[in-house]
Amino acid sequence: MVEITYANGVLTARLYGEIDHHIAPKIRSEIDLKCESLRPARLVLDFKAVSFMDSSGIGLVMGRYRQMQLLGGTVRVVNYSDNLRRIFVLSGLEGNVADGSTIRAVIRNTNTRPQDYANVATVPRPGHADYASWLKCGSIPSGGGRWSGRMTAPLCIAGGIALQLLARRGVTVSSSVTRPSLEGVAP
Repeated sequence: MVEITYANGVLTARLYGEIDHHIAPKIRSEIDLKCESLRPARLVLDFKAVSFMDSSGIGLVMGRYRQMQLLGGTVRVVNYSDNLRRIFVLSGLEGNVADGSTIRAVIRNTNTRPQDYANVATVPRPGHADYASWLKCGSIPSGGGRWSGRMTAPLCIAGGIALQLLARRGVTVSSSVTRPSLEGVAP
């Protein structure tokens, strides 16, 4: 079920076993009582020893998130398994509750066509940074070099995350093309 400790303004609820519709209300009650009496600045929900969780576990986390917002505090979800991570992602909860975990992305390169690179030394590929490479370095490197998909994809992911964080602060970022064609320009 749950083991609760409090220190330095942080209430830690170590959850264990299975969290289902029978157990979740009991856990909820225990955490809520402590939050109301202690009014912590942060609630940490530790899922390290949780072996199973259904949708009532999501309700448990969401309810504590709302409660801590009303109390002016924050929630941090820690030590959950990959299976629980999938549940958090599918529920839309991940991203609303800080978990301190590493952001991971996998991009499988399954659409390789070497013939597309046959003329790369003299003809910039549309949608690639070949032309920019030629302008900056005087050549188009085989495999794309620093502008390859191996570098571009993670930068795009990081940019997407940054845009979301900036949007939460009311900042928007936009761009436009001022010269829509490279017609007549050759490396």
